[in-house]
Amino acid sequence: KNIFSSNILKNLFPHNFTLPLLHKASESILGKKIDRRNFRKKLLSTHIIEEDGILTQKGKKSAKLYKFCENDVENLKF
Repeated sequence: KNIFSSNILKNLFPHNFTLPLLHKASESILGKKIDRRNFRKKLLSTHIIEEDGILTQKGKKSAKLYKFCENDVENLKF
């Protein structure tokens, strides 16, 4: 199983989260670097995550919040 189909990350994260936070956690769990741009594209294209429609403000920058979709993807690999 991978970290997405086993619900490891879904259990670690609150209802919504930023992509950099999810990216960093995924790298830590897998123990390897994951290209940031490909990470976002792959997760959005396989419908593992979706935009929550909320922006969070941290300093002067704002970031989109995401949430996990209900479906699991068995063959997603990084």
